[in-house]
Parts: sequence; structure tokens; C-alpha cells
Amino acid sequence: MAINPVQKKILIIGGLVLALMFLFPPWVYLYEREYTAPAFRPGDTGPVIRDQIERQAGYAPIFRAPSAYAALPALPQDADVNFVSVRVDATRLTVQAIGGIFLIAVLSIAVPRR
Repeated sequence: MAINPVQKKILIIGGLVLALMFLFPPWVYLYEREYTAPAFRPGDTGPVIRDQIERQAGYAPIFRAPSAYAALPALPQDADVNFVSVRVDATRLTVQAIGGIFLIAVLSIAVPRR
């Protein structure tokens, strides 16, 4: 099966858009902190409490992650930057990629053959 020029353009443009998705992925701030809560009875140790908060960090180049300091306004006032990490939002990136591939496939199939 040969592809016509319109299908070829759709595939090239779609491939470039997918490449840009992976070069500029979505990022997320992750705030994780463990601490021991006060004990209920003297001499006991309190339960260990783990705080975990995620905030969207937007899009940035894969080779330069957003700064953890930028997350502080979105976190609790007593948040310490040492407990903030930045990572690629793999779930959102996967959904975007699957949607992009699906759209490219639908557009390629919908183009009339000549």
C-alpha cells in the first residue's frame, strides 16, 4: 500500500509534534516529608506521618527540569525545598502520546486515496 502526499505530510507533521511532546514533557513537583507525630502517652513514640503533595510544574525542556524553588508558593507555608523533587509526569505524557498517535492514525486513514 502506497501513501499519497497528503498522508505523508500528516505523518511527518505528526511525527514532529510527537517529538516535541517528548522534548518538552509535562513536569510535576513532588513534596514528600516524613515526621513523627506527638505521642498520646508519655514515653511512647507517635505514629510516623508521611506528607505527599503533587503540583503541576508545567512544560519544560527534557534537559532542564523546572526549579524546585518555584514550587514553594503552591505548597504549605512550612514546606522546605529539601523535600521537593521534580519529575516528568509520565501519566500525562503517555496520555498525550497515545492521543497524538490515535489522531495521526485517524487523519491518515480518513484522507481519500488517489
